[in-house]
Amino acid sequence: MPFTLLKGIFKPATGIPDGDTVRFQPDDPSPLFTLPRRGRSPRMNQNNSTISLRYEGIDALEKDAKEPFASDATNKNLGFLGLSGPTDEAPDYILTNQIGPNGRPISFVFVGKADEDDGDSVFLNVDRLKESVNFHLIEASVVYPLFYDTLFSDLRLALTSAVSAARSLGLRIWSNYKTHTGVT
Repeated sequence: MPFTLLKGIFKPATGIPDGDTVRFQPDDPSPLFTLPRRGRSPRMNQNNSTISLRYEGIDALEKDAKEPFASDATNKNLGFLGLSGPTDEAPDYILTNQIGPNGRPISFVFVGKADEDDGDSVFLNVDRLKESVNFHLIEASVVYPLFYDTLFSDLRLALTSAVSAARSLGLRIWSNYKTHTGVT
């Protein structure tokens, strides 16, 4: 299944950004309403025309979780989006192929201009995946992998390889990683 490209503006100040979520104002929101859904319809904010994104393939510690890991992920996310802070805005784009259970597009997030037109159907290959904010967050050791059953195997394998490389460095979130050794 291909992805739908949506151009727009990242607007973190219209919500509460974290390491795997930011609010996005699509130039044209209509393609969101044609995507397959795993639950409710897209949850657009009627006051500012934004929608909260759920990043594909990753999961970050929530804002109230152990610090500095949660704030590291949020700060890296904003930085990779090209934003200097939560009130900054940037025109970028997403690739999405579904709306998750909470009405959020499950998305690969990109900085810069896309060659394709808004609303185009796009094949996401591994080279383009490596340009995504999702991939950069994994490489920066600030998020964990989270794979839905709809994530294509070549993309999952590329993310898994990036996770293995990041984990081997033992930095940031991986510095306290105890899954294989257990905790007391």
